[in-house]
Amino acid sequence: MERAKIELIYDELKNYIISSSRIPPYVTIVGEEIKSGNKKTSAFTIASENDFDEFIKILNGFSLNINGYIQGSLNIAELKGDDKDSGFFYKKVDEFDLETLIQLTNSSLIDPDIKVVDFLKPSRFKHVFLVIELNLDEASSKKLVLFKGISQNYYTAKNKFTLSPYNENHSLKVKYLDNKKDIIFDDNFEIAAYLDDMNASFIFVQNRRKFEDLFGYHEKYEDAYSMLSSKLDFIEWGKTEPTLYIKRYCYSISNYERVEECIEFMLQDLRSKEDNEIKMAFTSKKIEYNVKTDGQVHIIPENPTQLKALLYIINDGVAKTCLLGRNVMGTKFEELL
Repeated sequence: MERAKIELIYDELKNYIISSSRIPPYVTIVGEEIKSGNKKTSAFTIASENDFDEFIKILNGFSLNINGYIQGSLNIAELKGDDKDSGFFYKKVDEFDLETLIQLTNSSLIDPDIKVVDFLKPSRFKHVFLVIELNLDEASSKKLVLFKGISQNYYTAKNKFTLSPYNENHSLKVKYLDNKKDIIFDDNFEIAAYLDDMNASFIFVQNRRKFEDLFGYHEKYEDAYSMLSSKLDFIEWGKTEPTLYIKRYCYSISNYERVEECIEFMLQDLRSKEDNEIKMAFTSKKIEYNVKTDGQVHIIPENPTQLKALLYIINDGVAKTCLLGRNVMGTKFEELL
């Protein structure tokens, strides 16, 4: 299903590219002010037909990239407990995501006092992105919003200058690029959000960290970790420093609707005098625990690896599998190794 949705992005892009009645795009740069924490944007206009042709080439390049993923080895994972930043991730647009997307494309963020060069100052802005919003129908009910991260340290020796075609005097024009004034970007957009009022909206992410930076998920992860470490007081949280992966997984757990059942199921099996798959999982990862005479369970993960495995057991591994009445040995158990 997720692959079909990514194919939808490709199809809509191709339709837009070849359309003779394209709706002009809304193009901005958005960044977060370091001092205030507020997001600011600077809008662009496409001044000429030649410029628009170049813009279409960028979109076409991105559509070809997506098609390459589809035809090749595209491995789409849901955006939750994976600790790899680069990959191909699919995420349903929830209420928070939709509000963020509306904010990022809101013209009220435009500040006429801010110039494009200001976004290239790392002392002033962070999380800077080129944003391209495409209306895919006249009613604006379908949109495609593309995001490309712009690093203030973007330049390397090979792209310090550009060459333009020979002019009438057969001389080659060379334009030197000033890394304090010019921005270069390729056609590989890390985030593509497909919005449709009539169907489920979704986000295709190629760089998880950039998505988290732009959408403000790090704060949500921190809140989830704080809440969960306070709520699950039978776990010794203080023995290990929480990694980004662990905080991500805490957010995933906090949004799983049956997590209370999973936790109770795990605790019951740890209290049991019989061997069971929950105990086997703890033994496999060498996670220590003890059960007091009054039935209180105390779990002591000694390092991030053990804490990560414990969170997996709670959220999406052994506990959920047992809860649903399936045998864990041939499926989820290997993922704990």
